[in-house]
Amino acid sequence: MLVVVATLVTGCAPSDSLPTPDIHATVKAAVQQALADRPTPTPAAPGIQATVKAAVQQALADRPTPTPAAVTKEPPDPYAIAAASVVRIETASRSGSGTMLGDSRHVVTNRHVIEGVSAEELKVSHAREGEAPRVTGASVIYEAALWDLALLRLDDPLGPPIKVERKLPLIGDSIIIGGFPGVGGDTLTVTTGTVAGFDLGVSTRIKIDAAIFPGNSGGAALDSNGRLVGIPTTSATPEEGGGALGFLLSADLLRGALTEALLNDISGDKAAGDRPYPISVLGVPAVVTVPEGWDIVSAMGYLDARRPGSDPRAVDSEFRVFGVFALDLLPGESGEGVLDRLIQESSGAFALITRNDIDLPSGFTDTILVKTEERVELSDLETRTSVLGNWIADSGLITRFAAGHANGQAVIAFIESSSIGASRDADELLTRIQLLDD
Repeated sequence: MLVVVATLVTGCAPSDSLPTPDIHATVKAAVQQALADRPTPTPAAPGIQATVKAAVQQALADRPTPTPAAVTKEPPDPYAIAAASVVRIETASRSGSGTMLGDSRHVVTNRHVIEGVSAEELKVSHAREGEAPRVTGASVIYEAALWDLALLRLDDPLGPPIKVERKLPLIGDSIIIGGFPGVGGDTLTVTTGTVAGFDLGVSTRIKIDAAIFPGNSGGAALDSNGRLVGIPTTSATPEEGGGALGFLLSADLLRGALTEALLNDISGDKAAGDRPYPISVLGVPAVVTVPEGWDIVSAMGYLDARRPGSDPRAVDSEFRVFGVFALDLLPGESGEGVLDRLIQESSGAFALITRNDIDLPSGFTDTILVKTEERVELSDLETRTSVLGNWIADSGLITRFAAGHANGQAVIAFIESSSIGASRDADELLTRIQLLDD
């Protein structure tokens, strides 16, 4: 052992020549080397909360945009309409039925129901189911023996007016008849039938496969939309091979003198100067002020005012017509859409004229200017032919249409004139048409 130790000691350098170790630097170098040799860590997976949040956000971004549900209207109830608007007419010697028309103070009926009766004898009543009848007096303001029509003005309002259908029904269409027949006539009786044909004589009559009983005369014949298509008037007699066959006066006859009587009654006696016509009584939510001396042509849903002597079949430089009519709006239809539909229904009779300087009357949103390409019969233009018969447009006739909305209807104002220049000069005429507020 001593030998080994001696050998080890002998192999070492003297103690005063050894370097002093730097412990701090050695440790620091070792730590740095360890950090340099450490493998790069793999990023940690995201937390579950972040993962779920990202998935939800992506799902929301990817979901399809929902399509708005279509707006649907409740279908009209013709039975409820008949109950609200058909009245009973009583005199000292007979009774019949009538239909509210125009406003809450006007009733249309057959002339034979009130013929020869004084105002003192006339009583008109209306009752809803389960209610006591409301009774008022009435006066006759219009009679037409040729058509067997009469118009009454009530002392007090009784019910809402019925809307009038402008088109004839088709053979096979269902008809609902409301009235007060002699049997059970104290309460409204509603029966049904179908259109069996037409009798186109002095007045247009609609044949139906249902009898018209005494007391039904003057009531309402409604289509499936609750529109008035005719007035029950008479049945075939046994001598005529009678049975279940009745006749209606077509609602197409509610024009001319009858609508003029409505307008005159609602507007009062004609005064000097311009005259306003609240044509809501015709089914158009508007008021038209007619220049003094101008002629009026009107029907249910339509009115025009014509410069004296104006004739669409002989257009001259002084030709002027302006007016207004109403249409049922299609769901979501704009004023522009109404005018597009108008042009489409004219079967290409019009050519559009591009103009950027056309003013709009108050309450209207869109306008177009058109020219009649050639002399044509616009038999497919529902808005005009259905109220005025066959509308003849002369070649070169300029027409400006403006569309607006009022009371859930499309209202179209128009000017017809002989030239573009004349149409421009007639701008002020459209300011005479004021829409009623919704």
